[in-house]
Amino acid sequence: RRCREREKVVPLIHYDIEGIWAKACQVITVHVYNPFVRNDDIFLFLSLYVDVVSDCTRVVDRLGVWTGRRQFAVILRPYPTSLDGFKHPPASFALGSDRGYLFYAGQPKTCRRCQETGHTADTCSQVRCRNCNELGHLMRDCKKAKYCSVCGEEDHLYKICQWLNPEFVAASE
Repeated sequence: RRCREREKVVPLIHYDIEGIWAKACQVITVHVYNPFVRNDDIFLFLSLYVDVVSDCTRVVDRLGVWTGRRQFAVILRPYPTSLDGFKHPPASFALGSDRGYLFYAGQPKTCRRCQETGHTADTCSQVRCRNCNELGHLMRDCKKAKYCSVCGEEDHLYKICQWLNPEFVAASE
């Protein structure tokens, strides 16, 4: 972080500042409140932000009972404008009407309310629309058309997204 702040000053101006590779490899724990959300749907959501390198592993307690959490090994993508040099997935998210959250080591502090980094919801005065993702109004007051939370298109919603159709996904690879 200190290097990022001083990258325009001699002697660091002569070097490219890059994130450390080991920090890019993470295990992300995902908890979706609806246990019937498919692993493939979560995989596709994560793929918008990171490179997923493993299948889902279900987290169980010491008695072998599933806790509702799932883990994925991922590689964070480079993102030059962030402080640590990586693009981070949102800490809280929705797949259609199913809400969830994720966490991992080194995750930046992110507000659930406005999705901005550096503060938490208890100190936030902003509101962000969960439909259009713009600041200043709530979803119930949004004038824009609803859109798919997986691919971002406005012509359909999450439940009928072509990316969730396994035949379409296999054909696109």
